[in-house]
Amino acid sequence: MSDARASFGKTRGIPMTRIIATAGLLMAAACSTDPVYRTNTSYIAPASVQGNSCVASCETTEQICKSRAEDYSRAEYPACMQRVRATYNRCMSGVYTAGCDLARQNAETSCSYEARPDYRGCTASFNSCYSRCGGQVIKKNVCVKNCDG
Repeated sequence: MSDARASFGKTRGIPMTRIIATAGLLMAAACSTDPVYRTNTSYIAPASVQGNSCVASCETTEQICKSRAEDYSRAEYPACMQRVRATYNRCMSGVYTAGCDLARQNAETSCSYEARPDYRGCTASFNSCYSRCGGQVIKKNVCVKNCDG
């Protein structure tokens, strides 16, 4: 069998059926009609002066936490990009280089996403602190997309 015939139906070593199946899954995910929810949080302040003073301490601690998260993100982005460059260079020095550019683009996108500060821990700590101070933390899930039916 000639090389041309052996590679028919394949794209850079990937079977055409896999490419079609992957494209179909991506299109189905993009057209998903599942509802999307967001959690809204509201706060009821403590009734006492001491409770409000305690909440002020919670807010200060939260701001410090967020500042640290931002510092970490600023430091992590260049380190992530450096790892991407090293991985890309190793990929390009190998035998199969066809997917290197796409892999690099995906990794760079991941670095950009990961470079955003993650405040979830700060928010969870604040909410716990707020409750310990006598305040109430009320969470409500709200549908924001595809809410019909």
